Amino acid sequence: MNLFDEYRWRGMLQDATEGADEALAAAPLTAYIGFDPTAASLHVGTLVPIMGLVHAQRAGHHPIILCGGGTGLIPPGKATSESSSRRRSPRQTSRESVPSSSTSSTSRPR
Repeated sequence: MNLFDEYRWRGMLQDATEGADEALAAAPLTAYIGFDPTAASLHVGTLVPIMGLVHAQRAGHHPIILCGGGTGLIPPGKATSESSSRRRSPRQTSRESVPSSSTSSTSRPR
């Protein structure tokens, strides 16, 4: 079973770009997921994309998981009425969240 069929069989595929199945079967590709470090840990909503990468790796593709970055410094929510932009989160908050979110994803799936 190829990766495209695996995703479909597991109910992980709703729609796909035309030719995606051929591209996934042609050669190993690199796929990534990015997470903002805004929570103290990952949650169940991150499981589906992580499992998508697990299946991709098992099919010979190259997964990358990113945690952090500039968007993690902008807290969720709307701008206040006094300001046209949202306040930045302290860098320390972002730094504290990244290790707890990423330590469980550092090992390679078997």
